[in-house]
Amino acid sequence: MQKKLLLFSSCTFWLLQGLLVWQLAAQTKSSQQIALDSAAVRFSQTITEADLKKHLSILASDAYEGRETGTKGQKMAAEYLRTFFQNENIGSPLAGYVQPFELDKKNKLPQNTLKINKKTLQNKKDYFFVGNWEQMTTQNQELLFVGYGIEDEKYNDYAQVQAEGKILMILMGEPKTNDQTYLISGTNKPSIWSKNEEKLKIALKKKAKGIV
Repeated sequence: MQKKLLLFSSCTFWLLQGLLVWQLAAQTKSSQQIALDSAAVRFSQTITEADLKKHLSILASDAYEGRETGTKGQKMAAEYLRTFFQNENIGSPLAGYVQPFELDKKNKLPQNTLKINKKTLQNKKDYFFVGNWEQMTTQNQELLFVGYGIEDEKYNDYAQVQAEGKILMILMGEPKTNDQTYLISGTNKPSIWSKNEEKLKIALKKKAKGIV
């Protein structure tokens, strides 16, 4: 009976210890949460209607031209924010508050039509126009077939082709081996040449007049 009482007392002791640790942890967490809530309340009180109106009126003004990515207005907005952060002594892990990145921008596609053997085809129905080509008129042009339109050290469709000034016909995708792995990557994952953008880049570099 004494052993059972000792065992019961021991279990009760550790249970109480566990509850005490849990309660202390809960109190600590609550204290941290209270501190965070207090900070949120404190900083929220620095936001005023006048400040919001001031900043938004500037950033949304016509002078910033809509702030589209890569445009003058977007760079003006970035400079405005950077100046504000610096004046408020807000630190940044980035030099000058800016992280550079590459932007592949496509211009608005011009109106276009395609005629083959006196038959006029409709864009987005009979064919799909892509790319960054300037508006042009091309007549009586022969198509030059260049396979997948790839130029890579492992596979090259341009090895014996003069593409300058010509309309190129290019297959979508990229070549595979007999076991259905991709020839260029050597795996079941495609290389960058599965992207039409890469084929357009090399065609532009070759001074091709267009791609079909």
